[in-house]
Amino acid sequence: MFVVTATEQTLGWRAMHRTISTRLIHYVTLTALLFGFGVSPAQAQSQTWAPVVITPPIVDTIDENFVSVISGKLAFTLPAARLGDVSFTPISTNNTFARPATYYGLMDTNYGSIAICMPSPPSQSYAGTTDCSVPSTAGPGLQAIYGRERATFTLANGQYSSYPQDGSTFVDNGSACTWTKRDGTQIVYAAYHVSGDPRCYSNNISQIIHPDGRIATYYYSGAFSTQLFQGSPILSIATNSGYLLKYNYSGTPTLGGETSVVAINRAFETCDPSATACTLTAAWPTATVSRQDKILAVSDGFWANTANYNPYRHSTLTIEDATHKKHVFELDSYDRVISYQPPQATSPVYFYTICTMLSDGTSLINCFGYTTWDQTLKYWQPQGMLLGIVRSATRNGQTWSYGYAITPDTSYQGPSIWSHTVTNPLGRRMQAQGNATPGLEHSFGPVDSISHYDGTIENYERSVRNYIAKQQTPAGITRIYGYSPDRGNLLQIQTNPISGSGESIISQSAIYPSTCANIITCNKPTSVQDANTNTSYFTYDPAHGGVLTVTGPAVNTAIDSTVNSVHPQIRSTYMQRYAWYRSNSGVMTRETRPIWVKTSESYCRSSEPASPGPGCSATNDEVVTSLDYGPDSGPNNLMLRGSTLSSGGQTLRTCYGHDPRGNTIWKASPNANRTGCPDY
Repeated sequence: MFVVTATEQTLGWRAMHRTISTRLIHYVTLTALLFGFGVSPAQAQSQTWAPVVITPPIVDTIDENFVSVISGKLAFTLPAARLGDVSFTPISTNNTFARPATYYGLMDTNYGSIAICMPSPPSQSYAGTTDCSVPSTAGPGLQAIYGRERATFTLANGQYSSYPQDGSTFVDNGSACTWTKRDGTQIVYAAYHVSGDPRCYSNNISQIIHPDGRIATYYYSGAFSTQLFQGSPILSIATNSGYLLKYNYSGTPTLGGETSVVAINRAFETCDPSATACTLTAAWPTATVSRQDKILAVSDGFWANTANYNPYRHSTLTIEDATHKKHVFELDSYDRVISYQPPQATSPVYFYTICTMLSDGTSLINCFGYTTWDQTLKYWQPQGMLLGIVRSATRNGQTWSYGYAITPDTSYQGPSIWSHTVTNPLGRRMQAQGNATPGLEHSFGPVDSISHYDGTIENYERSVRNYIAKQQTPAGITRIYGYSPDRGNLLQIQTNPISGSGESIISQSAIYPSTCANIITCNKPTSVQDANTNTSYFTYDPAHGGVLTVTGPAVNTAIDSTVNSVHPQIRSTYMQRYAWYRSNSGVMTRETRPIWVKTSESYCRSSEPASPGPGCSATNDEVVTSLDYGPDSGPNNLMLRGSTLSSGGQTLRTCYGHDPRGNTIWKASPNANRTGCPDY
């Protein structure tokens, strides 16, 4: 996906200001857990029984003009380049406020850093800090950043704690700091420290380590940056499955200044990840980035805070994805998107007006009724929060109007409230509101509610964690979501019927480990109960978190006119395998760091599973699907080569063939009578 955000200026009413971003919802999808090790549901053996799924809703907060109903800013999404487990997903144009001519500043989801939290209430010296909604009473805070993801931690007595209590952890080992997400994924940062501040600082991710053993290693131009808030440009990202994401530059690499990004399969192409450039012999998925200055005859007339600002200079940013679709954006002199031309168009289709301060440093345009901003009182006025927010969008001659308001707290005890509205040409509205005062999330959430065009309303927890607490449909059905207070695991979904319908309340629930001795498994459910009080039970491998067993509620089966009550169970096994790909010198080489892959999945047709396993309590009752990832030789990216179904003395083998890009280009059915699946 590609996101262009109209970036926010650092000026503002800091006591009320917070950066609002779309929140990632932590949820449990048990089907995904079952097939999470290189095997899709379509590839694995289908079952007549499936485990229950308990998950909160996924809320779409982006309207039809690509404007976020939460932040009021633009959020364009599109695929750019992807291969295997590497991908390139731009997320913003970096607004330097006065862009140097040589700095393009395109950021993507692969970048990450650690931001130091600003105290709340803030001082007037907050350069280089971010508002993490951490009150001064909570202790020094920092925010770990990876692409669009954020996690906030506070430091006390040498230990970091998750401020929103979302189940993640943070550890400072001196030269490296590690954010471990609630699923066990580790984001490892190259650390440095500033005199007088015990917190970890970082501008660069060094590795991402997944529970199943997949590792992405970052290579940068030059050494890891230790200059305050200045990251190093990425040269490449290499994985131990044999894939490489190569960033290419015109001249000296600059942060965000790539001209193209290529996804390479090193099993078939040699490329040194530490090299500035590679000569490639094959065509690989490529995203290209081009930017051209567009000099205007009429000045934008915006306020300039550096000597480099040029009010006459717009630019055209073009992203061409791997399928050769072009997305064209015009950026104003602040590098904010003011028009968008989608691939199917030959000229801009979307046009935007944005709240901005003019060159006199006082006058405002498109600022929701505000026309001036008194700079002498800049910390205690709402105008600063409105800068950069979309005021209107026009498409095909029709206009969408946006409203953004700040309601100050007059008692000086409660939160101030932000609210954002979208009114479409038919008069229908979307609306969101939340807390604009960091440190008071316990009384009013960062996002408190969102109402949609169709009348659906979501209410969020009044906490820093801010998960969805309730959803009400236009018909009047209400779903209430309950989470554990310590790690944010979804414990219950209660569905209340339409008032007066006579229907009963429906409840679904899940149970998790009471303590978190192993973060890889502690946030996965050990049991889930559906609306009919049927319970499924789960066990996991502690090494990588893959599902070992799923045991369902008792069902009746009939064998020779005898009715039996059995508990269906799906069992999975795993092993460590090694990818094979070309070294920096072009020699086919076995990777030294293994990856866990699922090797089998089995179930009993009509009897209880044997205890202890493997096997079934009845003879010849087990159905086993074995999964084939090819020989221990190269080339091999550990893609699924085939599956073998064994039951009742019969064996049926299905094989798959792939091209170097990982596409399945042929399939051999069991009738082919293959004895193995050696082909790539």
